[in-house]
Amino acid sequence: HKLESKNFRTLVTRTQQSLARMGLDPGPANGTIGAKTFKAIRTFEKRIGLTESMTFNTKSIIRLLEHLPP
Repeated sequence: HKLESKNFRTLVTRTQQSLARMGLDPGPANGTIGAKTFKAIRTFEKRIGLTESMTFNTKSIIRLLEHLPP
């Protein structure tokens, strides 16, 4: 579980960095989904017409990253 947890945090950090580059405010790129990251993800999902994520796991974060610029 430690490796999976580390990978998830890395994916979340990448997501936060991409959201910030898009002008959304995900808060600090720390690998944790706090209130600002949650709001930025929801805003991005709505903006591009994705169904809002109900939970965040490795699969949902990867799906989100596939739509974010590098």
